[in-house]
Amino acid sequence: GRTPRGHRDLRRSPAGLARATLARMTPSRLDPLTEPELQRLHDAALEVMHDPGARIMTEPARELLVRNGATLEGDDLVRIPRDLVERALETAPSRITIFDRSGEPTMDLGAGHVYVGAGVTNLNYLDPRDFQVKDFTLEATAESTLLADALPNLDFVATPGVTRPSDELPLEVVNQEEFVRMVTNTTKPLMVLIAGELGTSEAEGTRRWPFSSKNE
Repeated sequence: GRTPRGHRDLRRSPAGLARATLARMTPSRLDPLTEPELQRLHDAALEVMHDPGARIMTEPARELLVRNGATLEGDDLVRIPRDLVERALETAPSRITIFDRSGEPTMDLGAGHVYVGAGVTNLNYLDPRDFQVKDFTLEATAESTLLADALPNLDFVATPGVTRPSDELPLEVVNQEEFVRMVTNTTKPLMVLIAGELGTSEAEGTRRWPFSSKNE
């Protein structure tokens, strides 16, 4: 097993020993709804997106939607017509392959498989050493990521918890420090949550953090 980098030794934990012996579960398909039921849900979603619409909080996103046929009411209420959604679905790829950091394909999105990941953004951490509920810390992020890496039935890792800022850990660098703890403890695909502004433009931020999900 591996020890979280920069943290105490976890090699005696079950998670640290499991990774070498457990086999990865083959993705399975889940079909809880029939095709007519799926179509009803799709039609209902399209109706809601147009009336009452959606509040789009990001100005570039509002401008993009309006340029392509949506209507803006007030400051941020956008009514998205059915044909705009259908056109977007036609131009989007139907399947996307997600790879891990070793270059191996791990998830075939759009093929109907079910994938399970660890996370996301827990406020507290149940310490396995003394079973006490504590604030989520960078050490907890490292340990949670290492555990997710060892469990073969987990396909990806999302930011497992919310580390509270402090004088020693300012808000501006919390997410970057969390990312370091994650990327150094797993090679599985990551879904990284970035809170607040990225400190750059939206387009530049997307280029710098292509696999992140940004929370305002």
